[in-house]
Amino acid sequence: MTRRTTLLLPSALVLLVLGGLAWWSFQGGDRERAPTEADAAASARHSGDTPRAPVELARGASETAAPLPTPERATPTGPEAVDGHATRSAAAPPQRLEVHGRTRSAESGTPVAGVRLQFFAGGRLIGETVSELRTEVFGQFEVELVLDAGASCTVRAGAGWQLVHEARPGTVARERELAPEELSGAIPLEIAVEPFTPEPGTTFDVRGELVSERGPWTAETLPRAGAVLLDLARKHDPSDTRRALMRQELDEQGTARLFFELAGVPNGEWRLTLSALDGYRWHPPTVEIAGATDRLTFLRYDKDATVPLAFEVVDGATGEAIAAYTVRHLQTSVSQDAGVFLHTGPFDLERFPVQGAFAWSLWAEGHAPAFGDETSFELRGERRVARVVLQAGWSTKLFALARDPLARPLAGAEVYVDERFAGATRSDGTLVLRAAQRPAKIEVRAAGLRLATNPLEPYGGRSAEQRGHVSLAFLEPVR
Repeated sequence: MTRRTTLLLPSALVLLVLGGLAWWSFQGGDRERAPTEADAAASARHSGDTPRAPVELARGASETAAPLPTPERATPTGPEAVDGHATRSAAAPPQRLEVHGRTRSAESGTPVAGVRLQFFAGGRLIGETVSELRTEVFGQFEVELVLDAGASCTVRAGAGWQLVHEARPGTVARERELAPEELSGAIPLEIAVEPFTPEPGTTFDVRGELVSERGPWTAETLPRAGAVLLDLARKHDPSDTRRALMRQELDEQGTARLFFELAGVPNGEWRLTLSALDGYRWHPPTVEIAGATDRLTFLRYDKDATVPLAFEVVDGATGEAIAAYTVRHLQTSVSQDAGVFLHTGPFDLERFPVQGAFAWSLWAEGHAPAFGDETSFELRGERRVARVVLQAGWSTKLFALARDPLARPLAGAEVYVDERFAGATRSDGTLVLRAAQRPAKIEVRAAGLRLATNPLEPYGGRSAEQRGHVSLAFLEPVR
């Protein structure tokens, strides 16, 4: 069956999503991923302890792991061209388009399977899972786009392929702009490709392995799909990012091994960063890379003591237990030379390290989300239990970031909800907001900075709901 990927194209500002890991600089860097294929499984509803999801490491994509790209200017208030790729009109609602098509050989016309396709807007990669979208056996693919009426986007072929512009004979490139009529879904999208081999000496490959302190991986110890991400960001341009592909193999002794690869990396100085939602310590957390690297190893310290986690969720109005709810692990990493990385995804409630800080969000139908951290739990017998009281209404965790020049958490910013002061962001740049209903406006104010995005709108292809109910607010220097 055709794989389906859901992407959200930002209406005014575009996020670079290298799908799941997301390093933001105010130059860009997403890869925060858009609703991923893993979402269906990863956002499982919980009743008591959560069963472990099937391990699918070869193609796993974190449901939110995503770099946050940097907006280049304030959100326009009227029709305006966005980075030359899309047009925004405040009056025109976004459209949900189902685009399907196939890739075929430009020379023979036969279907080509296994071509990785990436969709961009404004020059930034959209959607975390996009980097994992590959055409199927007969070259077919299907993708859902949400973008403004009349907007266009760009499609790029992954490593090993290039696109052929058949409307312009002799024109070959790694990417191609898709006009609004091509995105209408009325006719299949035909994408002609041909093999691409970079000039010798202009690129290099990075390969390595993830290993466990406990020894060989087992079905119980293998990381969940999307729980571990490896993102490579160019040191002097963090908006240029790419995510490692992981694969599981059995060696001659039948032992599971977990490898990763980044192929065709352009020459330059790069930083490879590991982000994990499993709660364990990994070493090294980052590696600087300037050329071909083989046998690079990341070690998980998983001999640390673990204990099951559990959530006791009740309705604040009735006191009755709520069995069906969704919980997300929220993790933020900050780098001086690569910006901010936000990674969200499901918890492994069966085993979680006793030591270490972590944050979470939890919600249920008809209730506002709740937020907490490791201090929310108390030890009850052999489990750590957090009692969560859900109320009706609306809530979000605002995350304010400022360009300095890369993205950094903004502490002490004043937040106003529908013109009323709601509080100031904490040292980590966050503030939980609550209201009886969804507000019409959120403002974030800080000396010398102005709000460049609308926290109530999707950013970089993801809404707050798809990001574990985290709303992003980017501020930039007043010029």
